[in-house]
Amino acid sequence: MSQSISDFSKKFSRFINAENPELKIPLTNEQKLQQCINETEESRKEKILRQYQSFKNPVSQQIEEDQQNLFAAYNLFKSATELNNNFEKSKTKIACLKIASPLCSRSEYVTGFSFLRIWFLENVQNADFVPVMVEENEKRFLDFVPIDEYQFSRLEKEILQVIKE
Repeated sequence: MSQSISDFSKKFSRFINAENPELKIPLTNEQKLQQCINETEESRKEKILRQYQSFKNPVSQQIEEDQQNLFAAYNLFKSATELNNNFEKSKTKIACLKIASPLCSRSEYVTGFSFLRIWFLENVQNADFVPVMVEENEKRFLDFVPIDEYQFSRLEKEILQVIKE
């Protein structure tokens, strides 16, 4: 009997001397699901941040050209707006302004304009207007919407949240 107690004590001491003496409790299905959700969410945030970083720190000349074209379009729009405001007393005004730009023809911006838009807003101090793509007669143009009237998409809200973290 004393031999059995001694053997048990030796085995028990191995558990006590182990680095992590706690027994691992298997995760419940809910915990596994929550862990999967957390990992998916973290992966999504990393992907969004990588995509935004490609605009913040351009790795291609094409992105740099797109950024320059967007700045040029904004400056053209602002100049036209200021010119229009200078003729307040006149009844003759610019009624419609369509800005054609090489970036309007790029397929990446059919659905992926949100990242360039957010980059623009983060890099133009006191931007009064938000760039948007408009389509007319199967051609796309740049337009600018007053920032207080613009409705950010869910993706854009998510981009803003991720880059602020």
